[in-house]
Amino acid sequence: MSERVVFNYRGLEVKVSDEADEEITGLLSTTVVGSEGGMQYIMRDIPGKIRAYGECMHFVTLRRNYSLAAVIGACFRIISLGGNKFQTTFLRFLSFRQLYQTERFSGRSRSRHVEEGRGSFRSQALRIFSKPHLMGFPGVKEGDRHIFYALVESRNERTKNIIQQAGFEHIRSFLTVAFSRFSPVSSPSVSLARSDDYPVIERHLNEFYNDYSFYFDDTGVSDRRYYVLKENGRIIAGVSAIPTEHVIKNVPGVWGWIMMKVLPFAPYYRRLFHPGLFRFAALGSIFHLPGREEALVPLFESVCVAAGCNTALTWVDDRGPLYETLRNRLDMGALNRMLNARPGLVYANFTGYSEEEKEAFYEAPAYISGVDFS
Repeated sequence: MSERVVFNYRGLEVKVSDEADEEITGLLSTTVVGSEGGMQYIMRDIPGKIRAYGECMHFVTLRRNYSLAAVIGACFRIISLGGNKFQTTFLRFLSFRQLYQTERFSGRSRSRHVEEGRGSFRSQALRIFSKPHLMGFPGVKEGDRHIFYALVESRNERTKNIIQQAGFEHIRSFLTVAFSRFSPVSSPSVSLARSDDYPVIERHLNEFYNDYSFYFDDTGVSDRRYYVLKENGRIIAGVSAIPTEHVIKNVPGVWGWIMMKVLPFAPYYRRLFHPGLFRFAALGSIFHLPGREEALVPLFESVCVAAGCNTALTWVDDRGPLYETLRNRLDMGALNRMLNARPGLVYANFTGYSEEEKEAFYEAPAYISGVDFS
């Protein structure tokens, strides 16, 4: 494991490492993701989730007197928009130790070190997210054009405040879409993609997401399987899936109360959702041939069977054509009709880009990868 200090100030230091040690995985494994009043959950199998990103995931840690206070994952990606390629770093796994999550603790105000950290230290430390070469990724040099981006729950004011201070701008929004069946049935037309299918899949995906921003090929991500629906040997639609487990702590709103308090005890519906251990397939890299939207339904249903669950979730830009298809043209099932999640927000920090170049990212729907929510 390689680790180096990139900034320090009076007992506070920021480090970048190319692996997650036991202290990092331990913190992430106990973190409640989400904000008070919004969706909250604890992720299972953190080592597996980190492993899925491979060597492109590094970790930025904040330490106070050598003790881990906060961590964030940084994943290097080459993304595309309209056939053009861009260097990016996606930020995930933002987590604070409980001691540092409130303005006061143990009946006392924050110490002088922490108060100073909120000023000069914080502003200096956050500059790391406009200096991509400090992340330590091979081939990324000082002065390179680069885009940092993150996906943030709209209710999460603390995270929004932090990344806004780091220079991030809100550019797009996205929504969670659920697919569910009480008794899913696998279609004989659906199968795991073979090695000789992938060149065709790649071509279809590049065409389908040509006008999307932040698209990258995640079909080969570790622990992810890619499924296709074929007719007469021709690929009509495809989707990748990761079997995922979360411990759900809270779902907001009236429907959230029903999901948390009623569905776990209701016949049939308890197959779809259980807060103690919610099992679902995280979907991504969805595509279908023009005019063949209906093929997605047997495809998703077959994926649920393969993953051993009754529910699949995907995340899509709420002003993109895929959202229109999933939300309004297909029968996605009972859980989707109940789901009333607030939009997630796409934030980005552009280094070396003109306002005109940035405008393309504001206008294009954003691709949201299922691996980033698995």
